[in-house]
Amino acid sequence: MPKLRRPTPELAASFEELRDAVLRDGYNGWTGASAVALTDLPAYIQATRFWAKGQRISNGWVPSDRFWIVEDGVVVGEVDVRHRLNNFLLQFGGHIGYLTHPDHRNKGVATFALREGLKRLAKIGVKRVLITCLDDNQPSQRVIEKCGGVHIRDSKAKGPRRRRYVILL
Repeated sequence: MPKLRRPTPELAASFEELRDAVLRDGYNGWTGASAVALTDLPAYIQATRFWAKGQRISNGWVPSDRFWIVEDGVVVGEVDVRHRLNNFLLQFGGHIGYLTHPDHRNKGVATFALREGLKRLAKIGVKRVLITCLDDNQPSQRVIEKCGGVHIRDSKAKGPRRRRYVILL
């Protein structure tokens, strides 16, 4: 059974394996302020603690809780739970973002990530959760719909088309 863990130095090597596998698979989930995960993992781990407290947040970012999804001591995924939305997140990111190690896909990791993210948002009083995914990401669409996501109007912003979903808590 997977568990959420705050990023820690003890899990850093396992996270690096996840990160590198996801990058080899053609996706970079660490851009903007989180790009430090690509070059300075200790700084990334520390930054996640500040972001959770609403401190040292880059322009255009919001407070968020970032967790590693750990199963049998291995980091198999990551989930970012954003406490609130800004204009960018309304179109492209939503409240929750998650990714799964390619070797652990189709094993319930993404569903676990989304369900746990929803629980975290409920605890801080969020009632209407927005989730987005790329229009061609059918596995993510299935996860969102399995967790109660109702498709709403797609993003009209420039860039890759995003499907948008709402989950009421």
